[in-house]
Amino acid sequence: TYTFTVAGFKNSETSSTAASYVAPTCSSSYTTTTNVSSSPVSISCSGGSATNYSFTSNTANLTINKVTTLGITATTQTVNFGASISSLYATNGSAGYSTSALASGVINAMTFTYAGSGATTYASSTTPPSSPGTYSVTPSAVGFSTGSTNNYSNITYTAGTLTISANTLTITANSPSAITYGDATPANGYSTTGLGSGVISSLTYTYRGTGATSYGPSTTAPTNAGTYSITPGSVTFSTGSSSDYSGISYVAGSFTINQKTLTATPNAASVTYGDSTPNYSITVTGFANSESTSTAAGYIAPTCSSSNYTTSTNAATANITYTCTGGSANNYSITNSGSGAITINKATLTVTPDAQSVTYGQAAPTYTFTVAGFKNSETSSTAASYVAPTCSSSYTTTTNVSS
Repeated sequence: TYTFTVAGFKNSETSSTAASYVAPTCSSSYTTTTNVSSSPVSISCSGGSATNYSFTSNTANLTINKVTTLGITATTQTVNFGASISSLYATNGSAGYSTSALASGVINAMTFTYAGSGATTYASSTTPPSSPGTYSVTPSAVGFSTGSTNNYSNITYTAGTLTISANTLTITANSPSAITYGDATPANGYSTTGLGSGVISSLTYTYRGTGATSYGPSTTAPTNAGTYSITPGSVTFSTGSSSDYSGISYVAGSFTINQKTLTATPNAASVTYGDSTPNYSITVTGFANSESTSTAAGYIAPTCSSSNYTTSTNAATANITYTCTGGSANNYSITNSGSGAITINKATLTVTPDAQSVTYGQAAPTYTFTVAGFKNSETSSTAASYVAPTCSSSYTTTTNVSS
């Protein structure tokens, strides 16, 4: 608050008794952000009036004194491994400290120096540490966007403590989408929690069969159909080390190789009338890795049968078919498709003429014969549509006995 002295009154008058006295107003260019280096600042007064007086104003000086001491203390903080230390202690002066007696100054720069303390080894450096441990953090070299160091008679810097706590690192193997036997094995992958600023350079993966699948443990990826666990392990780091973590745990993923589907299609079959079993055969397609029915592990062929063929089904009967069911292999499922036609061929009968005799000059005898090869206990009398063969010879009534 500016004050002033008014001199020159007459008749023992004062500012209180002079007729119609109005006091002058005083001001200066000083603000709360005016630096000490600008001192002194001129104070001037203007205005003022009275009935019997005019006013002439002089000037005076406003002296700006330094703040006795500015105190800057680095904050004490505890963070997890991987936190951004440079954002906690900001060199642009936006974070990482508290002040006393800052007045109207605005800080825009600060240097922080870190050093290991206690059991933590870390040489004094302005580079923030990253490994778990305990560190002293000392501020220095403050800079101002408003105000300056000249505004303070003394600036003190007090260290704080930074504690970086070790995380528990968890590494979980990815669970890739299922593939089909014969497909390329997908690349391994993983996710992490608690990695912080560490960078993993390598992992091993161990495979084990699960459920009914027998496999491993092995670091070689399986290729046969089944279900498997994938467990990561033996992590190495390109940035950081295992000592940066309070513990490292590994979580398994899962991996499934599905059976590939084979298609079994019955071929056309044939059978001789009366035989018990047609000549069934199938064509199987869909093998992987150049395998076949002879080389596929655990291959068992489908079983084929006919629902409308019997040993008494007549030859050339139409629409006689067979189908197949079942079949299996370690790495394959089998789909039986369609039906096969069965052709019933005639059985062959053998006709053997019986031996005959005749007296010279007599008429030709009645020829007889024996028929062999009937099926199903049939005879010439019961075989369907049987027509006997006709027998003949070169004999005539004039054929000589010598012939």
